[in-house]
Amino acid sequence: MITVMLYSRTDCHLCEANTPDLVALQAEVPHKLVVIDVDSHPDLRRAYGSEVPVVEVGPYKLRAPINIQELRITLMAAQDRKEQLESIGDSNTSGWSSKGRPGRKRMVLPTG
Repeated sequence: MITVMLYSRTDCHLCEANTPDLVALQAEVPHKLVVIDVDSHPDLRRAYGSEVPVVEVGPYKLRAPINIQELRITLMAAQDRKEQLESIGDSNTSGWSSKGRPGRKRMVLPTG
């Protein structure tokens, strides 16, 4: 199961909009949702400032505004990546966030 980190803050309407989307995607892409209040720690407040919500899953990071299609694509990509790593015997997914390009919003357009 993949872990989804939702960096949020109290009274953030964009953050509140993403939580139900992530819960709705549970059936499609099972994941553990961890909501982190960026105001709970000075380092997080400095790192994210007013740029919330931020969704981080594996090496993928999405920044606001985030729609359900972007969430679905990102969760599916992270799940697929995890399965591919496990199939080649690389079960060390703890270093995911250091791979890729942190902080870039990734968008995959459907073909066809």
